[in-house]
Amino acid sequence: SRFPDLNNSIHEMQFLDVKNEWNNSELFEKWESIRSIRKVVTGAIELERKEKRIGSSLEAKPILFISDDNYVGALKDIDLPEIFITSQAEMRNEKGPENAFTLDEIDDVAVICDIAEGNKCSRSWKILPEVGTDKEYPDLSLRDAEVMREINDEGKVAKGWALDLADGVAIKKVFEEIADHFGGIDILVNNAGISIPSPIDDESYERNWSKSMDILITAQTKTIRAAVPHIRKSENPRIVNI
Repeated sequence: SRFPDLNNSIHEMQFLDVKNEWNNSELFEKWESIRSIRKVVTGAIELERKEKRIGSSLEAKPILFISDDNYVGALKDIDLPEIFITSQAEMRNEKGPENAFTLDEIDDVAVICDIAEGNKCSRSWKILPEVGTDKEYPDLSLRDAEVMREINDEGKVAKGWALDLADGVAIKKVFEEIADHFGGIDILVNNAGISIPSPIDDESYERNWSKSMDILITAQTKTIRAAVPHIRKSENPRIVNI
């Protein structure tokens, strides 16, 4: 824990020595390759965001052109959208077109950043053609719909609220609704994040900076303040800031 006792602090402790048998050079090289590929994908996505053709990376569908067999092997059995934080992704084992995005330091990888097709899942925010095909949960992806069914099958209840964490009034209102719906609040996990890249000389820089600070920092104090009156009544109160 953060404060195991009054005489010790985690800040005074040393990292454990890494055992030699934990070293896996093959696995390390594989993920170094994946990180290199992701660097190219991220560069392509950021260019699209800068040009305001997309907002979130979840609106993107990167198409990878990879002519290096080692890179292709590294991506085998890898969930590309999860690694790239996109809704969709496609890989082609071929040389990229002339207009594809590349980085000088990473050979044999080129990316065309397309727009994700489909509808937006209300739970994961991923944009997928399958959203709308589940009759029971038409606003969710098939994966998220299955999670909801598992929760309900166990006799539990799951419900979601759309909330702008930059809006303090909305935060208070939603927390009151949550407490009323479930009969109280036991735990709050602050895990919201946002990234709005802007050149420092761009007209939108200060607006984007303020929006980022509102969600990354200020929102945590607002959600805690909104939750505390309810969490204090809980037998197992918890607040987790990530």
